[in-house]
Amino acid sequence: MDLSGESGLQRVVTPSVLKRFGGYRKIYILAGTITEKSCEWRAETKHKIIYVRYFSRTLSVGIDETDIGAQMNPMVIGGYQYGFGEPQIPSTSQIIDFMHWKINSDQIIEFFDF
Repeated sequence: MDLSGESGLQRVVTPSVLKRFGGYRKIYILAGTITEKSCEWRAETKHKIIYVRYFSRTLSVGIDETDIGAQMNPMVIGGYQYGFGEPQIPSTSQIIDFMHWKINSDQIIEFFDF
């Protein structure tokens, strides 16, 4: 799966694995912390907490009922495909599309540290 056709970020798991790790869900709140080299998003569903992290050209996700559990059990679900030039940090909207989340725009908080 290519986000917006130009980012080079590709999924490396099947849709069923992505669903098990938090994809295709309704999100109640999404908080993203984006820096120059990495970024992390914390999403809350009705019963679970999902952490998505992009670092060193790799996208990983952890899901659990607690913050600690979600942070400590990540699985690689995607990464940057070489040949697309210099890798770019994915935006929050690209992560929402990648994970197939349903969320209202007023439920998204982003923090930037450049």
